[in-house]
Parts: sequence; C-alpha cells; structure tokens
Amino acid sequence: MPELPEVETIRNELAPRVAGRKVIRVEVLSPSTISHPSPLGFSQGLQGKAIQGLERRGKYLIFRLSSGESMIAHLRMTGALLMNPPESSPYARAVFYFDNGDRLVFLDRRKLGKLWLVAEPSQVVGKLGPEPLSADFTVDVLADRLKKRSAS
Repeated sequence: MPELPEVETIRNELAPRVAGRKVIRVEVLSPSTISHPSPLGFSQGLQGKAIQGLERRGKYLIFRLSSGESMIAHLRMTGALLMNPPESSPYARAVFYFDNGDRLVFLDRRKLGKLWLVAEPSQVVGKLGPEPLSADFTVDVLADRLKKRSAS
C-alpha cells in the first residue's frame, strides 16, 4: 500500500506534468473504480476541464479542475497513477487523455482504488484528522492531542 510519503512523492512527480493540461477524454475500463458520480457522469464531467493543480490530503490525491470541481484518487493497496506507460495493461482501470497527447493511467491490480468527481473535496476527505506534513502540525499540537488519551 502506498504510504503517505509515497503518495506525496507521486503528487510531486505528477503535479508539473498535469497542471494546466486539459482532459480531452476519459476511458473508464472498470466501472467499480468510480465511487461518485456514475462512470458516465465521471467521464463526461472531466471532459474539457483543465487541471489547475494537484494536492494531497492524507493518502488522497486531489486534482483541482477549472470548473471548480475536484477529481479525487485513492490508490488503496495496489493502485498506481502512471504517465504514458509503455504498453496497455490488464490492470488499467481508467485512462485520462490530455490535450498535449499525454495519457495518465490509473492501474490497480486488485481493484481496490477509487476515483471521485466532487463539487467539494471535503465530501470525501472532510473527516480526516490533522495533516501530519503540514506546518500547523507541531510537537505542541501532537502533545495536546495525546494529553486527552489514556492509553500508553
């Protein structure tokens, strides 16, 4: 399973390659990968939208779109996002085609990863705890949170 630092590395590598790119087509190869909306609504909702930025919240990747919506990806245990992989894979679950000819492929051997298209990221990531890599998450914040616990 990609851990939080690995997801941050994925974000760092993908962000410059997808920022400013327009999605011209989405191919959903495994409908169960799409959590919200329907697979057709997901494809149509992304078509023609530009990716304005890529953020991470916990282990979720948040693609900010020109429409104000966000596409969210969670890789779960076996998921991966690869730019222009050399060949087609039986594990490809969704393919995003961009205006510059690049394609982003969501691969997931065990079909555990999920994709969402939402108006507001908090619909998916709203109940997560504090962001551990944030400057706001200090030793004092952690100590304060641990004070309220009785477990050793």
